[in-house]
Amino acid sequence: MSTGMPIDDISSDVVYLSSLSVSANIGPDWWGRARAQPLSISVSIHLQDTALNAAAADDDVTASVHYGHLCKDVLALAEKPGAAWRSAVELAKDVARLAAQKAAGRAREVRVVVCSAKMVPLAEEYAVEVTVSDLEGDLVVAMVQRRVKVTVKDLVIPVIIGVNPPEREKKQRVVTDIVVFEKVLQPHFVDYPGLVAKLAQKMEATAYLTLEKFALELVREVCLASVAVEKVAVRAAKPSALAFADVAGVQICRPRSVFVNPA
Repeated sequence: MSTGMPIDDISSDVVYLSSLSVSANIGPDWWGRARAQPLSISVSIHLQDTALNAAAADDDVTASVHYGHLCKDVLALAEKPGAAWRSAVELAKDVARLAAQKAAGRAREVRVVVCSAKMVPLAEEYAVEVTVSDLEGDLVVAMVQRRVKVTVKDLVIPVIIGVNPPEREKKQRVVTDIVVFEKVLQPHFVDYPGLVAKLAQKMEATAYLTLEKFALELVREVCLASVAVEKVAVRAAKPSALAFADVAGVQICRPRSVFVNPA
């Protein structure tokens, strides 16, 4: 059985919640209606070095960050009657602030991941990861946003692609992962679900000879969509390309500056 979250930081003590199921309003779903939808929230509180020593030595949960209380508080925040957020990023930031407050000045970094299976048509998952640090005081009056990472997983785009004659006649399924990294402290709002859905439709109406051209074009379009974007990675695969392999694909990652200030 999995422990729920990867060990992504071996330099500090961590208290975490993995895949907490909630229902919250984070803006329009893939039908365009702003209403509560099922979400998954994961929280990891990266504490100061050896912060859990006291709880371990005394076998006393009150000396730790009580994950049971944290769970109840995150649920209460996300499902508060009438509560609504403009995006998953905004919800993640509020959860991060709550988690930092629960740590009572002992957190050096908080990471929150909000996942939805209902935000992007034809994609398996839409996920936003927000990392904050430089947490000031027990009341967390100031947080520095260190990173926002947006992931669209297994987006299926039917497209004419390939160099062989049969491939020029029928569309193939191209399975795509898109990862967007935002610039630190960039205040601009980006409607990623709406952006990706429109780009998928645009790509479907075009024909390509190679996955490389397809992937780079998608990277370029997302990079130029907003000044908030720092860099974009796209992984594109053709599940039906080879008889003896599950998939064949490419991955391309580029910073926005490549397209804004070409050499």
